[in-house]
Amino acid sequence: MGRSGNWGVISLRICLFLWLQPALSVSGPVIGSEGGRVLLPCTYSVTKGTITMCWGRGSCPASKCNNQIIRTDGREVTWKASERYGLMGSLTQGNVSLTITGLTGSDSGTYCCRVETPGWFNDQKVVVSLEVHEASEDSTAFATTSSLTNMALEYTEPIDLETKPEANTLPSIIMGLFLLVLLAGLLLYLYTWRNHPCRSTSNLGDSSLSALENALSPAPENVYYIKFENL
Repeated sequence: MGRSGNWGVISLRICLFLWLQPALSVSGPVIGSEGGRVLLPCTYSVTKGTITMCWGRGSCPASKCNNQIIRTDGREVTWKASERYGLMGSLTQGNVSLTITGLTGSDSGTYCCRVETPGWFNDQKVVVSLEVHEASEDSTAFATTSSLTNMALEYTEPIDLETKPEANTLPSIIMGLFLLVLLAGLLLYLYTWRNHPCRSTSNLGDSSLSALENALSPAPENVYYIKFENL
């Protein structure tokens, strides 16, 4: 009876332990090529705010991360083992997916994403398996072309191609308006100069002076000849 009671207590403890364990998510294998990069998915809900988390190599332990490779305080990365590791998603939105660049064969294996939810046995754990294959010539050429294309897109993305022609034609428009205003001002000046009162008075004075000179000029004398006949 005593032995049966002990087994009952042990079974109850095992059931209670398994019930208290948080759900463990296992992600399907992620496949990458040597020299390339991969994304290991991991997200959590931020309805109660951001939470500290870590990534580690191997299975998830009872707490923390084994062989830790990166860690955050919930809002930014506070430590990482190498520059090859990064969290490119929005940490404030709960996207803590791990990016690994410059893959090598030694990167193959199991990775643990642990979101350290406050409370006992509340941590969210995601286990991801990574398989790194040897890169072939075709895949290397494709990866190189893709990398160059991405670099070109990242370089040209900030340029607004629709506004560029407007920037080129704006000086021409300004110069055209300036010339139009200058021509209008010149025409207005000529019109005003032609109809200026001083010019009309000058013309009138010239006409009066000519008339006066003509009046003062001596008129030809009329000479009368009288013929006397002998009476």
